[in-house]
Amino acid sequence: MRGRPAGAGRRGGRAHALPAQRHASLAQGRALLRAARAAWPHPALEELGPSHHPVVLGTVVRVAGGTPAQAAAIAAYGAVTGPASAAVRLLGLDPLGVQRVLADLAGRIDATAAEAAESVRAGVLPAASAPALDLFAELHRQADLRLFES
Repeated sequence: MRGRPAGAGRRGGRAHALPAQRHASLAQGRALLRAARAAWPHPALEELGPSHHPVVLGTVVRVAGGTPAQAAAIAAYGAVTGPASAAVRLLGLDPLGVQRVLADLAGRIDATAAEAAESVRAGVLPAASAPALDLFAELHRQADLRLFES
């Protein structure tokens, strides 16, 4: 494991996230699964054990009758709107101004989601890893004051 941050490794020939990202993804997966089970009771949701957020999201979208492209769009918008909401709360930004920025980004978010969905249709992951997210999550986990899980 030389040259890798502590906690990084490989499983099944693929790199996996550092501990902070894994913990946050599992916590977000649990929360989404709890909400989905309440909204759409379905055997697939009851059978799903502890899973990472992307796995739960894909399962929930399928159970709700959605498509892989819709799952990609939900993931892409979630990746942008969550931090935007946090910025409003933590930085005191104008909520309407932030919503304007999000509206301006909609075309790019849609294009990113479409590209990710196409990658999956082609049988490849849209991204092999997100090392900057892993590193920032680890720094956040070690911070004295944390306001969010991830």
